[in-house]
Amino acid sequence: MMLPIDNFFRAAALWPDRVAVEIADADRCQQISYAALADMTRAMAAGLQAIDPQPQSRVGICAYNNFEHLLAWLGCFAAGKVWVPLNPRNGVEELNRIIDVTDPSVIIFDADCADKFDCKTAQLISANGTHARADNHIDDMLDRYKGAQPQTFQASPDDLQAIKFTSGSTGMPKGVMQSY
Repeated sequence: MMLPIDNFFRAAALWPDRVAVEIADADRCQQISYAALADMTRAMAAGLQAIDPQPQSRVGICAYNNFEHLLAWLGCFAAGKVWVPLNPRNGVEELNRIIDVTDPSVIIFDADCADKFDCKTAQLISANGTHARADNHIDDMLDRYKGAQPQTFQASPDDLQAIKFTSGSTGMPKGVMQSY
């Protein structure tokens, strides 16, 4: 079965030199090719698998819309993990409830989101900046696992891809399990 992440790697193989991402913010302005993004995605996936080798374990991502969020998201899928989006605009109580319900083994977070949740069981990875709570940093993982090939994940249509939470407009937000 072809997974959505396979389409990304296929594009990287077909158009390695084309621009996949253009980053333009206050700190940087750069273009990243499909080949470079694919290499970073593999390194990220290998790092996630080293932290938790169990397929289908959950990875929470609490980050704003930035390159590191994209990289964490792609790495999560390339590692065969279940993505748990943690919206940094949600309140502390709601984020903690989502974390308690989904029990992620890893949480990747923007440094300025670190105080928005409390988790004692997950490995904490800072996506950008440094934070005392972080067990690791994305840049360190990319360096450590550069050139590594993650274990492949053979998914079935019933396997989970993500656990997304509703807005909670009629009560408490509910987790929706999204399969492939």
